[in-house]
Amino acid sequence: MLSRGVGARLAEHPDTSILAPGVTELLARADYRIGNLECPISASGAVLREVLFRADPATLVQLRQFDLLTLANNHTHDCGRQGVDDTVAALEAGGYAHTGLCNANGQQSWFTCTIKGMRIAILAMARPECIPVSESGRRSVNRTDAVGIMDLIAEKRQTHDKLVTIIHGGNEMIPEPSPTLVSLAHDLVDAGTDIVVTHHPHVLGGMESYNDGLIFYSLGDFIFDGQSNLRRRGAVLTITFGQSQTNWEMTHTTIQSDLTVDLANSVSAGKAKKEFERVSREIVSKGYEGRYDRLYRTSMMRFQIDRLFFLLRNRGITFVLSFGLSRMKLIPYYFNSVLNRLHR
Repeated sequence: MLSRGVGARLAEHPDTSILAPGVTELLARADYRIGNLECPISASGAVLREVLFRADPATLVQLRQFDLLTLANNHTHDCGRQGVDDTVAALEAGGYAHTGLCNANGQQSWFTCTIKGMRIAILAMARPECIPVSESGRRSVNRTDAVGIMDLIAEKRQTHDKLVTIIHGGNEMIPEPSPTLVSLAHDLVDAGTDIVVTHHPHVLGGMESYNDGLIFYSLGDFIFDGQSNLRRRGAVLTITFGQSQTNWEMTHTTIQSDLTVDLANSVSAGKAKKEFERVSREIVSKGYEGRYDRLYRTSMMRFQIDRLFFLLRNRGITFVLSFGLSRMKLIPYYFNSVLNRLHR
C-alpha cells in the first residue's frame, strides 16, 4: 500500500527505499515474486469513499522487486473505473505484470508464467463481502462466487504443472480465518489448487496442510502504515516447487517507525512465529467452527488494546483522545459485528 502515510513519507524522501536491504536481498533470491497491490496508482482518479487509498505513480518504483501484482481486493476501485484504468496503465508502463481483474468479456482472468520449465497458473480473486463497489464487466474484480469457478480451476489443472490461488477474504484484524473461508480454501484445493494464500485481515494468520495443498491464511501487512504493533508484523512466504514435493518457508518482517520494511529481529520474529503456530493449531483443532465466535471476539479485543497501547506510546494521550472521538462512529459497526456473531 503506497498511499496515506507511506505516500507522505515517500513524497518527503523520494530517493529513499521503503524496503530495507535485507528484505530486498530476500526478494532478489526468488525466481518470481508476487504481491497484492492494495491501492490505485492514479494522479487524478476521483476519491469515491471515505476510507480510501490513492498512490502517486512515482511511488510505484518502490515495487521494482516484484514481477506480478494482484489487484483483486477491496481498494482497487477506490478511485472508480478511471482509477483502475490509471493503475493498469501505470503498471504496464512500468513493466509490471498484473492479474485479478475480469477480461474484456467480463470473465475471470488468469495469469500464467513459466519458471524453470514449470508452467504455473495464478488466479487472484476477492470474496463478495470484500468488494465494496458493485462493478461488473471489464476490469471488475475477479470474484470467488463467479459461476463455474471451481470447474475452471479443474480445467486449468489439466494444462498447468502448478496452480496458485490468491484470495482477498477474511475478517480485518482477526488472525483466525472464518469457517466459511476455511471451507472455500478446502474447495479450491479439492478443485486442483496447490497453494492458497489469503489476504485482507492485515494481521498475520496461520496455515494448514489440506489433502495435497497448502493453505496460508493472511501474511499480514508488508508495506503499510497501520497504527498497531500487530499490524507492524508481517511475513514473506517462499514456496519451492519440486518434482515430488512442495516446500515452504516463512520469513518474518517488521514495519519500522519510519515505515521502512525490514527483517524482524529475533525477538519480534519469535513472537510472530509463536502466534502463527498458535493460530495454525487452532485452525485444524476439533470444534474450531463452534469456537470461532469466541476467537473472533477475543482477537478483536486484543487488537483494539494493542492499537491503544501503540498510539499511546507513539502518538501520545492527546492524539489518542482525538483518535477515539473520530472513531466514535465506528462503535455501532463493531458492536453489531460482534452481536451478529453471538446470534448466528
